[in-house]
Amino acid sequence: MFRIWIVFLCFGFSLSLFSQESSKLGEKEIRSSQRVRFINRSSARAGEEVRGTNEKVGSGLAESLKKEPDKTHTQGGISVTRIAPEEKNLEQM
Repeated sequence: MFRIWIVFLCFGFSLSLFSQESSKLGEKEIRSSQRVRFINRSSARAGEEVRGTNEKVGSGLAESLKKEPDKTHTQGGISVTRIAPEEKNLEQM
């Protein structure tokens, strides 16, 4: 009876190992599959007004970080925090 349980146990482990192997796709299967179509919500480029606004926000945040690099700055709904490496870590390299 004990031997039967050992056989079933070994058989169970072997089935679980075989089920974990993934079958690889062949070139024929890949080529015959349909293409994925990514849909962009809007293919229109940003207008001059939007570009100008984004540029102003970015330059404002950059100036704020230059003045006070240790603080978090927010402008136009965007928050920026500068993360600088510690000098101790640089010395260890």
